[in-house]
Amino acid sequence: MGRPASHRREIERLFWKQIATGITSEKAAEAIGVFQALGAR
Repeated sequence: MGRPASHRREIERLFWKQIATGITSEKAAEAIGVFQALGAR
């Protein structure tokens, strides 16, 4: 099934908030608790 779309949007919002601080996508993914491969997308 998967997670609801709203959950994905929240993860993306958190990810981009981390990116805005100047860290790498890999570190941003790690900071919000998702796989680094997802952070590189």
